[in-house]
Amino acid sequence: MRKKKREFTAKEVTSLITKKYGLLSNSTQSTIYKAIEKVLGPEAMHQIIHTAISENTIILRTSSPLLRTELHQHRSEILFRLNEMLSDKEFNDLQVL
Repeated sequence: MRKKKREFTAKEVTSLITKKYGLLSNSTQSTIYKAIEKVLGPEAMHQIIHTAISENTIILRTSSPLLRTELHQHRSEILFRLNEMLSDKEFNDLQVL
């Protein structure tokens, strides 16, 4: 006897794909970006060129070497504040390039 294939709804398929490949919806990305801006401040955000989120890692690319070293030094504090603000999503690492 052959097993039936499970049928998925469109919502289930998109959620499985986003979880598997680490993709986030636009609303989730915008809330995370706003939280990063609140934690770091608008002056630091002007020097950040690129922001990306991959699984449980936040990746920031900066144009300033001084800001890069400061973000490296305060990495654990920044992650703690972001995890407090975004209680539904847990981040484990912050990479500054």
